[in-house]
Order: sequence, then structure tokens, then C-alpha cells
Amino acid sequence: MSHSRPLLIPWLRAQIDSERYPGVHWTNPERTEFCVPWKHALRQDSSDVDILIFKAWAEVSGNGRAHGDSSVWKRNFRSALRAKGFKMVSDSKNDSANPHKVFHWPDELASGANSSAGSQDQDDLDLLEDIGLPTPESHAIPCLDDLLYLPEGKELEPSECILYL
Repeated sequence: MSHSRPLLIPWLRAQIDSERYPGVHWTNPERTEFCVPWKHALRQDSSDVDILIFKAWAEVSGNGRAHGDSSVWKRNFRSALRAKGFKMVSDSKNDSANPHKVFHWPDELASGANSSAGSQDQDDLDLLEDIGLPTPESHAIPCLDDLLYLPEGKELEPSECILYL
């Protein structure tokens, strides 16, 4: 018997309305923006609760196994949101007290084929985040001045401290 995939938009609306996932909630009365916890897996205070919405989408969509890699679940969830036209309006993943992202619900009038212009750069940054490398905005690793040979009197600018892969 074939298992059909749920549509993301009605599924996600039902999940937010259910309030069964800690931290997943509407952020405005119009129910056009919602918050999702976005804690990096390597944080000391991370737990299984932080990834429940990502795991639930992986289970119902078939894009990941229930016993798979949580970073894949998160990436697939983020990709599904982008594909359906959700826009990130706030990125507070580096907030030490409450790491989260806020997304805006897609326009009802928007077509199913949304432009992916500019998404490659964000995909590259997301990949760095997923594998635990610092992104330009994360400032997670200070510049390694002491490991570099620099002529006397030369100092590195912060922009020179970024390693591009």
C-alpha cells in the first residue's frame, strides 16, 4: 500500500496550531509568522526536544528516517519551507538564551514555482552551519593570527580572517 506525502502547508499549520512542539508557535495574531527553535546540535544544552518538529516532518514526508541524522531533518525542513515560499524574517539562531528563527507564511497568491534566485548563497551558508563550521555572521571561531606568518607591522582585518571553502 502506497503512503502519500502530506502537503507541507496544511501539515505545518496543523502542527503549529496543536502546540505539541515546544517553541513552535505563532508570533502574531494574524497567524502569518511563526517561530521554530533553531539550536545547533553541538550546543551543551541541546536535547531531543529541540528537533521534534524536524523529526516529525522527516517521518511524514519520507525525507528522512526516524532514526536518522537530525541535521538532515533540519536541512530538509528548511528546504521544504523555501520550496513553498516561506520567508525567514528573523534569524536568532545564535541567541544564547533562545536560539530560533521566525518565518513568514507564503502569500496565498504566490505560485507553487517560487524563484530560487539568491538561494545558492544561503544554501552554502546553511551547509557550513549544518556541519558545524562558522558562518560569517556566527563569529564562532576567532581569527588565528598567531598561526599565520605576517610581516612585522601588518595586521589582519576581520574580513581577512574568513576561510572560504
